[in-house]
Amino acid sequence: MYKIICHGGAGSRGSKFELKNQIVAQAARAGMSTMQAGGDAVAAVVTAVSLMEDSPLLNAGTGSYVQTDGMVRMDASIMDQDLNVGAVIGISNVRNPIQVARLLKDTGLHSILSGELATEFARAQGIAAYDPRTVEKLELWLELRKKFQHHNNLELMVKLREMVQNEEALGTVGCVAMDGRGFIAAGTSTGGLKLDLPGRVGDVPLIGCGTYANRFGGISCTGIGEKIIKVCLANTVADFISQGKAAREACELGMREIATVNGRAGLICIDHTGNIGHAFNTEVMSFCQLEEE
Repeated sequence: MYKIICHGGAGSRGSKFELKNQIVAQAARAGMSTMQAGGDAVAAVVTAVSLMEDSPLLNAGTGSYVQTDGMVRMDASIMDQDLNVGAVIGISNVRNPIQVARLLKDTGLHSILSGELATEFARAQGIAAYDPRTVEKLELWLELRKKFQHHNNLELMVKLREMVQNEEALGTVGCVAMDGRGFIAAGTSTGGLKLDLPGRVGDVPLIGCGTYANRFGGISCTGIGEKIIKVCLANTVADFISQGKAAREACELGMREIATVNGRAGLICIDHTGNIGHAFNTEVMSFCQLEEE
């Protein structure tokens, strides 16, 4: 039995919600096809997340938010149930950060690379240079820069925090897959928040926060990273599964945990017995799950 679930962010519905749902569904189908063709769960996650990264409608890869200095810096992570992990923080000028994270995982030399070193690693692995900025996101950057031009960085951090509370849709993308061997992998990718300050790190590349997988299950999260980090949301859900909870109940318990810090988030999960779960405490979360024998 092949199983896969993808998400494309949690937040308010917004005018493009249905279009985003279509991209997420395409990603789930692509990941499923990868497993049907003989690929493992890791390959399925990379396929699905890469497809979502390629969509300018979602905030990952192409279409990522532009930071205050005009640059795009992205985060991604991937992990499998054997605790093999790869993550990149603040990587720039690549098309698919999840593919770089997967390459890093496969080397086994380091778990996480950040900034210029992450980009250099991508080049050394044959990943071509690519500008993920879109016209729409550059126009948004110019608009926000003009709006906040008289604020220093500390004031800007406060304004950004206020703005995030009214975010239309965060657009972080993620996937969890179980292949025919019953092997589980999870991955997550993001372009950050609107007008991020360079150097800000959210939950996505922090293992156990935005992404986690072990022999009990795999989890990918989306939402306000600062809140997700406080409760190590992905690992917390994995712990609930290890205590005997099925995927759906574990996800719902995870939402109770994020509520203790007034966090807004969503998450997807597959447990070791093949149960699929999801939960969110925002207005909506774009997601798609598929199962096939």
